[in-house]
Amino acid sequence: MLFRRTIILSLVFLSMFIHATTVTVNKWNAVKNNNWHVKFASTASLADNIVTVKGEPGNYNSVASDWIMIDSNRPITVSGFIKRNSEKSLKKTLVALDLLVKYTDGKFEFLVIKPVTEKDAGQWVKSSWTFYPKKKVKNIKVLCLNYDAPAEAQFKNIQVDFQDNTKTSLNNQIIKLENKAALLEFSERNGQVYITSFLDKTTGKEHINKSLIPKNLWNILLTNKKGGNSFEADSGEVSIKKSGNNISIIWKNVKVLQKPIDFTVIATISLHPSKPELSFKINTNINNSEYKLKTIIYPIINGIKSPAPANETYLFYPQDIGREMHNPSRNLSGSLSLRYGTWFLAMQFIALYGNNNGIYFDAKDGNGWFKDFVFSKLENPKYKLLFHLISPNFLFLFL
Repeated sequence: MLFRRTIILSLVFLSMFIHATTVTVNKWNAVKNNNWHVKFASTASLADNIVTVKGEPGNYNSVASDWIMIDSNRPITVSGFIKRNSEKSLKKTLVALDLLVKYTDGKFEFLVIKPVTEKDAGQWVKSSWTFYPKKKVKNIKVLCLNYDAPAEAQFKNIQVDFQDNTKTSLNNQIIKLENKAALLEFSERNGQVYITSFLDKTTGKEHINKSLIPKNLWNILLTNKKGGNSFEADSGEVSIKKSGNNISIIWKNVKVLQKPIDFTVIATISLHPSKPELSFKINTNINNSEYKLKTIIYPIINGIKSPAPANETYLFYPQDIGREMHNPSRNLSGSLSLRYGTWFLAMQFIALYGNNNGIYFDAKDGNGWFKDFVFSKLENPKYKLLFHLISPNFLFLFL
């Protein structure tokens, strides 16, 4: 039995297991030409947790965090967002994050993370790098560099992650889709594929929580031919092919009750060449005399962050003349399930928004089939959201 469902996921922006530390920017020190005792205002400014480092040709301007205690040789990941405003480079222009490492033996080392080049000027760029110490580290400082630059540079959301000394499975694949407006990352682990990152490149906002609990993109339920009990399909033999901005994921011999059957699932994910628009498609083909298809839940988007501070975030849905829920990450009681085709949902969309940005979900289904839009509050990560759809056609917009 062949089942096809086309889902269009369009994104429009309006405006490893780790222990993480967010670097407090209001305690940073200014540094100019290797002088660590200059006034902060002479080199940088701070507003809305964004550090702006002045651009001065011939001067090496930067700001540095307080010392962060490490006292171990665990891998260290430094990440953050940088907006370089200088479109041209001078002789020694350098815009980047920098890691100052002090080892327990008293020696120091500067480690410059990948610089932002002039081709990325004017947009927020995510910078991330993992350092694997060969000896024990006592403490570190994070620096924001804007060396010999004709214009200012901005830095935000600086974070340091301390990873456990465990090796990542070689079976764990990272697949990326990217255009000028968005960067998405998918991870495959043990036959499960899930979204791990959804970055708005124009604002530098990450919409997926990094400490999410992985959930496969789909969940499929089968019944026996008599229509009795439901059985959940498991992953099968997965293969992933990428061509341009298209990903094709094929699961063969999908398992039911831990036994593989002649059941194939094909998911295709495409990113528009120039627009922040994703399309999701799913096909299934089951050739088995014992089971028949009952329900397909797709896509499942786990660990969605609130687009604004909790008290400024709203979940809007077109019930009656329209309703909105304030602070859904706290006020949702379990799950909110809204079925289109009934009075619960008058139109085929729902939106999570705040501070002029957010996420818009819209089903492009001219046949008007029943479909459930489901939002759930997560306890781990706390105050994050899970969304899934039970529907033949679907559009997903990041505002």
